[in-house]
Amino acid sequence: MSSASPVLSETTRLALPLIAAAQAQKHVTHNEALGLVDALVHLAVKDRGLAGPPPDAETGDRHIVGAAPTGAWAGHAGEVAEREEGHWRFLSPRAGWLAWVEGERCLIVHDGEAWGDAEIRGTSRLGINATADAVNRLALASAASLFTHAGGDHRMTINRASAADTASQVFSTGFSARAEIGLAGSDDLAVKVSGDGTTFRTALRAETSGLVRRPHNPCAARAMTGALSAALTPAVWVPITGTETVWSEGLGHEAAPFDVVTGRFAVAEAGPYRIEAAATFYAATEAAGVYLSLWRSGALLAGSQQVTTLAAAPGFASVQTSVLAALEAGDDVEVRAYVSAPGVSLLNSGFGAFSLAFAG
Repeated sequence: MSSASPVLSETTRLALPLIAAAQAQKHVTHNEALGLVDALVHLAVKDRGLAGPPPDAETGDRHIVGAAPTGAWAGHAGEVAEREEGHWRFLSPRAGWLAWVEGERCLIVHDGEAWGDAEIRGTSRLGINATADAVNRLALASAASLFTHAGGDHRMTINRASAADTASQVFSTGFSARAEIGLAGSDDLAVKVSGDGTTFRTALRAETSGLVRRPHNPCAARAMTGALSAALTPAVWVPITGTETVWSEGLGHEAAPFDVVTGRFAVAEAGPYRIEAAATFYAATEAAGVYLSLWRSGALLAGSQQVTTLAAAPGFASVQTSVLAALEAGDDVEVRAYVSAPGVSLLNSGFGAFSLAFAG
C-alpha cells in the first residue's frame, strides 16, 4: 500500500498559506496569500541593517532587519519586515530570494544563511555608476579605483591582437586625450602627449633593445669634416660651413635641420636650448687671436663669444663655446669664427673637428 501524500499548509518557496479542503472562510487564507505575494514579488526594501523600526514608517514599507534587532523587531534578525496597518509583519527569507535595496541602489541575494551582494559571474557589459556601451563594455565613474593583491603579486595585463595594434592607457581632460602610454603600432613602449587631443608627439620611446629615445626632444649633435679650410678672412665674422658627416640620433631627433651650404641649423620648436660648439684653428704664418661664437638669426648670442690666442706659427689652438638660450621656432643658429690676422685656417678633420650640439 502506498502512503498518503502529506498535506501541505504552505507553499515551498514563498511560504504562501494554502486553502485546506473544506476550509471555512477561504477568502481569509486566499487574501493572506495575495498579501504575501504582493510583499515578496519584485521585492524592494528601503534599507538593510537597521536595529529597530524607523519612527516614520508607512504602510507597505519594507526593511531587512539588522543583526541585533531591538523593540518590535527583536528576534527577527535578517528577516524582511513589512509595515502593515498598525503593526509589523515578518517574512523569513530563503535561499535564492532577491531584494533591491533602494537606499544603496544595489541588488542583494539570500544564500540560505545571510544576505549578501548579488555576484555577477558573467555579462557582456558592466557599468559601475556609469553607462557601458558596445565599445566601452566596462565603465566606471568613481573618485578612485583600487586593484590590490590577494595575498601575493598583482599584475594588470592589457593584451592586443598583434604588434600592429594598440595596447595603451589614455589620460584625458573632458574626454579629450592629453597623454597616452603603451604599445602603439610596434613593440616599443611609447609615451605620447597632446595639447589638443588630435596631434600627438612621442616624448619618450623605449625600444626592445633597451635603448631609450626622446624623438621630439629638441636635441641633436653634428660634426663636419673635410680638408683644411682656406685661410679665413681676418677681421670679419665668418660662418663656418662644411660637409656634415655625423649626426647623433641617440640624442634626439632632427629638430634643427642643418644646411651644409650656409652652416645654419633651423629651429623647429620653441624652447630652451643648450648650444655648444668647438673648433680647432691652424695658424700657418703668424700669431693671431681667434674667436668662436654662436649667432641667432644674424645676431650674436650673448655670452657665447670665446677667444684664445695662437701665439706662434705654425701652431694649433682649440676654442669651445656653450650657451643656454630661449629659441623660437623659425630661428636659425650658426657658428662664426673671427681671426685677427691672415693665414689662419679651420681644421675640419680629426680630433678637434668642428662640431655643434643642441640640447633642449
